[in-house]
Amino acid sequence: MTIEEWGALGEVVSGVGVIATLIYLAIQIRANTTATRGATENAILRDGRDLVTLSFKDRESAELFHRGSTDFNSLDDVDRATFTNRVAPYFLFWYDAFLQNRKGLISEELWRTFEKDIPGFFLSPGFRDVWALIRNSFPNDFQDYVDRLAEMDSSESPNYLAVRRDGT
Repeated sequence: MTIEEWGALGEVVSGVGVIATLIYLAIQIRANTTATRGATENAILRDGRDLVTLSFKDRESAELFHRGSTDFNSLDDVDRATFTNRVAPYFLFWYDAFLQNRKGLISEELWRTFEKDIPGFFLSPGFRDVWALIRNSFPNDFQDYVDRLAEMDSSESPNYLAVRRDGT
């Protein structure tokens, strides 16, 4: 074999090596993306569970949550502040999931599950009242998004607050 033939063979082998390396890197990146998405979804689900646990950790918390949900303005100042600070994290939770979905870090399927919750919570006048108080602390695109969802048909939404569809 001549030097030119050895050089040509070396280029072919080198090209195959580059292609094999790119394939390997693509597989590794895909695996890393899957792991990152799984960890993000797990964290968001854990945060959601923690929200519900905080809101309903005992009878007193559940009663406050129910009273605030049905008639926010009937609460005294301390209970109104407590209820607001129990409801505000729901919006932070939804905003986090909204952002993570936009970044591709949670699946569309998981985001749609959370998205479906929002109209159901807005059956509660207290959630509407708290949203009115805190909505300006969120970016405009999220405000508009939640406002649209709040006006949607909630018949497909879970009814976590155990309120009948007629609001009673």
